[in-house]
Amino acid sequence: MWILAALVVTALAAKPTTEFKAQPVEEHVKDLKGQAFVDYINEHQSFYRAEYSPETEAFVKLRIMDSKFLVDPKEEEVLTDVFGDDPPERLS
Repeated sequence: MWILAALVVTALAAKPTTEFKAQPVEEHVKDLKGQAFVDYINEHQSFYRAEYSPETEAFVKLRIMDSKFLVDPKEEEVLTDVFGDDPPERLS
């Protein structure tokens, strides 16, 4: 019974996410990066604690595709002949 009462009190005391999402975003927040952004997040919300990790940021930046791969290749750069497209006559 006490657990149920504690859950009800906790649920009523916490701000709902809809109220948090309704708050306007300040203009200077869009320019925050790194530890400053993490500090801002931790001050203005209570749903979780954010942590800054430079190693993780570097890892994510390495995984982003280079923009030179976003364009379609020129027709002369595309191989016209495909070798090995016929299946083998026997697998063993």
